[in-house]
Amino acid sequence: MRYQAVCFFIALALLALLPLLLQPSATPAFRSSSTVSPTSRRVELAVPTEETSRPRPRSVGEGESWVVLLSLQRSGTHWLSHELNRDPCISVLPEILYHQTEKFTWWTPTMRRVSIEGFFKCSVDGEKEIDGKLLPWTLVDYVKQTAQDLQNGRLVRGFNWKVNQAFPEDWANWFKKYSMRHKVRIVFLQRRNDLRRIFSVEANRRIPVYATKDAKEATKVRHEKINLDIKNLTHDLLRDKQKIQQVRHILAQAKEVGIPVLHIFYEDIAQDPANLEKLRGWLRRNSSCPPVELSQAPGWVKLHNGSLSELIENWAEVKEALQENSQWEWMLHD
Repeated sequence: MRYQAVCFFIALALLALLPLLLQPSATPAFRSSSTVSPTSRRVELAVPTEETSRPRPRSVGEGESWVVLLSLQRSGTHWLSHELNRDPCISVLPEILYHQTEKFTWWTPTMRRVSIEGFFKCSVDGEKEIDGKLLPWTLVDYVKQTAQDLQNGRLVRGFNWKVNQAFPEDWANWFKKYSMRHKVRIVFLQRRNDLRRIFSVEANRRIPVYATKDAKEATKVRHEKINLDIKNLTHDLLRDKQKIQQVRHILAQAKEVGIPVLHIFYEDIAQDPANLEKLRGWLRRNSSCPPVELSQAPGWVKLHNGSLSELIENWAEVKEALQENSQWEWMLHD
């Protein structure tokens, strides 16, 4: 009986001490035998949980800046992108939504969104079908290139987005909110003289030379006179005017919600290097990129320099058609 009573009291004592034994120790179980400086810090390794181990979608990083170069076709983005990319901190790539069929309707809304988000995140799955299609190899290559540019310190990254590549639709459906969340900058490059832009589109269809540094090649292209479609000329000018008005309305919306936007004209940038440097500075703003001195580099040779009267085969018809409408007549003399 005495032995059972002792066991009983020992069990009660252990039960009383059990909560204290289960509390975490305030001091580490093992101490290092080495001397630790009072100013040193103890580094604790966090055990990955399901929450922390799951990869998070990439957002704009510290010191980075994302940009979209918006324009109509043949507005000078090829030349401008090259000039901007001479800055070691800037990388503006061509049309990532281009397809070899040259049919912009080939892209579904989901494909466009996956491609644009993947471009800025530097990651897309080129083997995964989207709406029954694989992303074009050109898009996959551009994503790889922008990822490499980021690793090389080009913190200002973007691409060329044509207005007719469903920009207004995507702006309304998702890109406005995306730009607000990721502080995307929008640069709208416009040709002041839209008649020259329309001529450039037709000339490029006849001789597919987008840009050149070869003066002989530029001279050859320039000597090929182009006929413009008189029947649809004023219709095309009015269509472009409506597109530009739509873009300006979008830019106004962007400003209202704090999205940085800049509306520039090709003629102003091409004629004055100071305006080009101002644009570079605007793109670098809020990034961690310091300003740099750029040396004078061999420039692109203008393909269609000179008066339109010397470049358009049916100039007399074009002149007659536009003189009937005062809003377009000034383009003949620019």
